[in-house]
Amino acid sequence: MKERLCFHPLELDTEKVHIPSSFNFPFNHVPNELSLIASSILKKELESSPIQHDFGAQGKMFGVLMVKNTNGELGFLKAFSGKLDQNEYPEGYVPPIFDLHDKDSFFKKEEKKIDLLSEEILGHKNATDYQYIKNKLKEVEAEQSVTIDRLKDHLKKSKALRNEIRRVYKKELSSVAYEEFNQKLNEQSKQEQISFKKEKKALQMNLELLRQKFKKAEGLIEKK
Repeated sequence: MKERLCFHPLELDTEKVHIPSSFNFPFNHVPNELSLIASSILKKELESSPIQHDFGAQGKMFGVLMVKNTNGELGFLKAFSGKLDQNEYPEGYVPPIFDLHDKDSFFKKEEKKIDLLSEEILGHKNATDYQYIKNKLKEVEAEQSVTIDRLKDHLKKSKALRNEIRRVYKKELSSVAYEEFNQKLNEQSKQEQISFKKEKKALQMNLELLRQKFKKAEGLIEKK
């Protein structure tokens, strides 16, 4: 995903506004005046330059987060929940931590390999070349092992990242707020596990098709 400019500065006199020193509970609180200013800016943007999404069919939640950049400038980040129609990612919004539908994501690249492999197997479904099928079976078995190891490594790194995020936010949030936040991370973990199982199953199905083809070729040779 290309680099995005997600920081939006606020031109305010910081001496006249209250800047919180820590996070508040995001699900039951009175918004700070800074967040109200940022949200009003976002509302005007949405009204003047509507995002390409059918809000009538599926609602969408937008939010802002007050931050300071590395230069100490006050500003905010803006983001939306879930995904937009046609997987649109408008400029200026914080992108998702992990997106299964991103064409450049790890899972999409591996999925493309599986699709190409499926096409190749189907293209040879009438082949009777025993040696070709035998060599192809060995090749696919080796590729599957490597791919599954890569998928597992990706899950392991994602888990480590979530644990680090938990460690940081546990210090910043109240126990109730942290529990809400942790549930979202747990849901992300569950979705990645589901995707992993889906990819693994597809690999195993393709491999089983090739094994059946090899077994059929062996049967033809034995008959001869």
